[in-house]
Amino acid sequence: MDKTESIFLILLSMLIILLGTIVNSELKQDRREYIAERRNNCYDIYEKEYSKWENVRSAEYDKEKDVCIIKYIDYENNKFTREF
Repeated sequence: MDKTESIFLILLSMLIILLGTIVNSELKQDRREYIAERRNNCYDIYEKEYSKWENVRSAEYDKEKDVCIIKYIDYENNKFTREF
């Protein structure tokens, strides 16, 4: 392998690493935007439920399961949750 081929392979390797880093960064940004949108949707669901029912206590978005969890109080059986 001569010097030109070595330089070419080094530059090609650097380009592949750079492109991989850019793609990974864009995917992470897309994921963050998706999570932010889902959290806002969860809060909207919470507000709608809260306006209808007096026993709504809280809401949380579980990004691992990709669900909105609304927590209620059932005055007879303590707490319960509902996933959206």
